[in-house]
Amino acid sequence: MIKKILYTIISKAGVSILNFCTLLLSARMLGPSLRGEASLLLASVNILMYVAGIMGGPSLINHCKTIQLKKYIHQYYILSALILLVLNSTMVGLHFVSFELGLHQFILSVILAIYISQQYILTGNNQIKAFNISQLLQALLPLLILVFFYIVSDGDPLAFSNFLMAIYCSFLIPLIYTSIQTKSYIYQSDSTHLSEWTISEAFKSGVVSQLSNIIQFFNYRLVFYILGWYYIDKAIVGEYALAVALAEAVWIIGRSIGLVQLGDLLNKESSNDHYKSNIYQLAMVSGLVSIVAVAVLCMIPQSMFQLLVGTKYIYTHDILLFLAPATIVFSFQFSISSFFASENKYYISNYAAAISLVCLLVASFFLIKYYQVYGAALATGIGYLASTLFFYISFYQYKKVHD
Repeated sequence: MIKKILYTIISKAGVSILNFCTLLLSARMLGPSLRGEASLLLASVNILMYVAGIMGGPSLINHCKTIQLKKYIHQYYILSALILLVLNSTMVGLHFVSFELGLHQFILSVILAIYISQQYILTGNNQIKAFNISQLLQALLPLLILVFFYIVSDGDPLAFSNFLMAIYCSFLIPLIYTSIQTKSYIYQSDSTHLSEWTISEAFKSGVVSQLSNIIQFFNYRLVFYILGWYYIDKAIVGEYALAVALAEAVWIIGRSIGLVQLGDLLNKESSNDHYKSNIYQLAMVSGLVSIVAVAVLCMIPQSMFQLLVGTKYIYTHDILLFLAPATIVFSFQFSISSFFASENKYYISNYAAAISLVCLLVASFFLIKYYQVYGAALATGIGYLASTLFFYISFYQYKKVHD
């Protein structure tokens, strides 16, 4: 397990470095306002993907080795495209997005939904290396394209259409790779002995597991929309999104440990008793490393941030300071949430995410009103603290009952 964790951490470190470079370059080339528009677009694409993933999301990890995957996955692809078409059409009809942006939103969400479902199939079959390579491709491609445009334009501002081109490539090419890697699992020569899995069964199984991801993503990104409602100029959304992306890069260790832990448990490479006795140690490693990383990030002076992303980013460094407690607190829950996922107890993650979201909404109502964008960061921290406490209380009670 240690070897897998180290390999995954190294892989994710490479991905994080690439994402960090892409983030800085895109922020510099787009400016705060367009960066805010891009952040809202990508947030909407991910929300739509999570909704479609109710039938092809985390539940696939637990069932992909026991069902006739070929028959099911084709049904999922068609149905998810129809669901996303209806959702995007509704958003366009309600004037949440323009027709042109809604079209991009639809295409990107369909691509991402298929790609993520294939990543779950790889995880369910313990193909962590292939999973990591797909993520590496997704991080490398937009950076290469942005560097090309930066050189060609001689540092001039980036057109939004060119940014979209980079996003399309970062979705499509990894999708081609995961399609190749999952082909042998989807098109097994002998799958008649496996059970059939209907859409209704998938919905019942997936609604619980994916609901947690949907609620959790709102915990991550709902503040973007709240700030977009408070501020006509999307520049403040761009600054907040940049600070959030920098802070979330710190979670690489915790997410790596959680991913390997989940894959090992589902494939019976380690016993649950082993993890129940070591869960606190794994969580502590994640938390302590995050504390060090956050400290280093916060010590970078404002002048350095502006040198990297441009002088238009005035508030990013201060926002990052206010986000520091939230970043640290959340890093302590990855191992525990992965353990409950391996036990198929997704409802615990749902409760934790729901508690966090309620706390976030209530705190945002008061804090953003009086402290603006800094209040959004503090509200996020309150939500993360509530969910982390719930996870630890739940794990303590679970361990007490089953020991």
